[in-house]
Amino acid sequence: MDDGISDMTKDYLVSLENRFNYSVTFHDVSEIACNLPTTYYFPKVTYARFMLPSIFAGTPHRRIFYSDADVFFTRDIAPVYDTDMKGCVVAGVQELNCLPPVIHIPDTGAHISYVERWSQRFGVDTTSTDGLYINAGTILLDITEFENKGFARRCLDECEQITLEKAPLLDQDVLNYVCWGHTAPLPVSYGAIPLYGKFYSGEEYYPSTCKYTKEELALALTSPAIIHFAGQKPRVLEGARYPLEQQFIDFWKQSAWRGYMPYSPRIGSLSPSRFIQPNTPIKQYIGELRKQLIKYTVASYLFTGERRKRYAMQRDGLRTVLRNAKACC
Repeated sequence: MDDGISDMTKDYLVSLENRFNYSVTFHDVSEIACNLPTTYYFPKVTYARFMLPSIFAGTPHRRIFYSDADVFFTRDIAPVYDTDMKGCVVAGVQELNCLPPVIHIPDTGAHISYVERWSQRFGVDTTSTDGLYINAGTILLDITEFENKGFARRCLDECEQITLEKAPLLDQDVLNYVCWGHTAPLPVSYGAIPLYGKFYSGEEYYPSTCKYTKEELALALTSPAIIHFAGQKPRVLEGARYPLEQQFIDFWKQSAWRGYMPYSPRIGSLSPSRFIQPNTPIKQYIGELRKQLIKYTVASYLFTGERRKRYAMQRDGLRTVLRNAKACC
């Protein structure tokens, strides 16, 4: 879905079709309303998923599988189209509400999960067995019913009225509000999130509200169909920090984008991120890393005590990143 992809990028993607055996079609979604709330992590195009029914109107397709851009497909996902949606209009992986973000309630000592907080803000009864709060990063839509029930229009209308205070996750919060009672679960393997690795492995608390068995959660680690890098993106130059991230790093090194930064790096308070943007050649990034390394090295000698330790840790971290960056060129 194209909200202003450059012609150069489009040409490059198309040029790789034969080499990697895929095809790409660009759908112009630039007509999305300009008054929708956005953040650095949620640009305007995030709302384009609600335009899917109109994009595919008049086609024989009844269902469509949508995914965010920060995903990694590990195998054929054709079986997902046969999912029993139980009459629902959308299916997705349950947002595991036992996990962070957990919000502290001042003056009470209580803690509340994000989903519980969401239910209070939107006035939704989450005790209902018919409801399911899903992650909007990978969803299966019955696009005909989604349109016929007016959910597509309602989602966009709601998004124009919400605020970040009410809906920090914007389109995901709205999708769950509008479709509450009409959402079905997808297997957790269709949206395995590396950040939740300890939960999948059984190392963290298993809540009664989880729709998946411990065996199903374990499969998210051992046999994921889709890895969704929500919350934390793989740091290819720092190494895998969570389960499943190494797969991304290994395949990135084999891809046509090897040698280019897949993210904007952030390293300490003297971060070069303001200079380095995604798709910057790593060779250029190495130059900035060297400058930062000199700063941290000098700082580690100028100061004493805790500040010296902190700068020394940053210096050592930069050395590791610089070594990994050189190995990627």
